[in-house]
Amino acid sequence: MKRFIIIILSVFALTFPLAAQLNLRNEISLYNVISLGEDLDLTYVQGAQNQLMISSSGYSNVKAEAAFDFTFDSLSLTDSVSLERLSVKSRFPSFTLTAGKTRLDWGEGIAFNAGNALFDDTTYQITFLEDSFISDYKWLTSVKVPVGFFSFVEAAVVAPSSADAADTTAGIRYYNSENDIKYEMALALRNDDSGKVITPSFSLSGNIIVDTYISAAFNLPYPEEILEEVKDSLVITAGAFHILTFENQSTLSMRLETLLYPFASFNAAEEPLALFAYPSIQYSLANSLTFSLQSVVSLIDASASVYAGSSWNIFDGLSLFAYLGGNLGEAEDTFPSSTEDSTVASLSVGLTSIF
Repeated sequence: MKRFIIIILSVFALTFPLAAQLNLRNEISLYNVISLGEDLDLTYVQGAQNQLMISSSGYSNVKAEAAFDFTFDSLSLTDSVSLERLSVKSRFPSFTLTAGKTRLDWGEGIAFNAGNALFDDTTYQITFLEDSFISDYKWLTSVKVPVGFFSFVEAAVVAPSSADAADTTAGIRYYNSENDIKYEMALALRNDDSGKVITPSFSLSGNIIVDTYISAAFNLPYPEEILEEVKDSLVITAGAFHILTFENQSTLSMRLETLLYPFASFNAAEEPLALFAYPSIQYSLANSLTFSLQSVVSLIDASASVYAGSSWNIFDGLSLFAYLGGNLGEAEDTFPSSTEDSTVASLSVGLTSIF
């Protein structure tokens, strides 16, 4: 607790000189989770998550923000206090500087994004309860320099999780936009399971009837054999997104993203598997009632993690939600419906208050 108080005081000391006004936003989620186990055992947990967000305003050239997460439950298994974000973004006449615990959204994609090698956003193990699937924040420093009206170059250094400076990650990207087409090229120096690698990546997005995008990346190792590493690491992500608006002011949002390892296995009996998909559909009524269905599907072994949910923003500051999720698959599949000590299905019901 003493350490947390020091962090809070540091945040206020950081943000007060930077802005004339502090914006505080506190979001509390209370939830009840009922889970069904493999032996048809029911478990019940009540818990809460509180996120305190502090941001500065008042100066157009400097933005500071901090976010703290407090998590508790009735079993005292997840009680924790953590620093989620802490950063300062400063805009100078010829460049923009960002520093602190934050993230850089290089590339394209909501669930799968091969273009962001700094954060390795290609996992198919997704937590659907999160507002954002990609929520990994790291300590970094980046400098963005504009080179045209709709283009810029950005260089970034990500601090290592260990004390070894050799584990530092660094990258540079070039971004450009022409008409409705956006593209970027990036190069990252990082560590993976094979050691130190250079990761080139490319992303392209635009509108062809619907919003479409594609990203690709691969590793160039040293001094290992290049061809084998490229084959093992080549990853391609692609997606499409479209919104339909109806006369009753309701909307239907549809998204499909794919994750492809071209040289991985297309045989369900071998690993790693080559192809995954993220289909999502959301229907929102004018009265702030929303229904959603989303899934991550392993297309090779025909298994899936499925999540259906509904939320209702009753009025400003209060929303009710209910989510039902589980896996569909055999014991040896990517998403098994039942394994030892696993949860077959879970139902989460609760409310969120913002003030």
